[in-house]
Amino acid sequence: MNYDLLLVGPPVPPASLAEALLKAVRTEGADVDVADQDDDQSRRDWSAPVLCGYIRLRGDLSMSLEIYVADALVNEAPTEPELARRLARSLGIPVLFPAEAELPPSDRTCG
Repeated sequence: MNYDLLLVGPPVPPASLAEALLKAVRTEGADVDVADQDDDQSRRDWSAPVLCGYIRLRGDLSMSLEIYVADALVNEAPTEPELARRLARSLGIPVLFPAEAELPPSDRTCG
C-alpha cells in the first residue's frame, strides 16, 4: 500500500518518524527504512516491509512523505486518512493527506 502525506510544523527526526510509522501501521518489531530522498539511495534497506522517503519543505509544511507498506505485513492496511490520523497522534503534529474525492474545477479564472 502506498501513502502520500504532508507534515505540518517542525521537521521530524528520521528515528522518531520510523518509530511513529511502526506504531501507525501496527507492526511492532518490523524493519522500517526512513531516508531523505535527496540523499544517497544506495544505503537504503529496500527489503524493509515499511519504506518512507521524505523531502524537507519550507514554510508551514515541513516534510513530504512517500510511504510504502508491504501488503503481507498488515492484515488490513489502513486507509490514507487513518494512517494520517495515527501518525498525527503518535508525532503530536498535524498530518495532511490528499482529498479522497475529485473536486470540480473552478469556473472562475484569475488574471
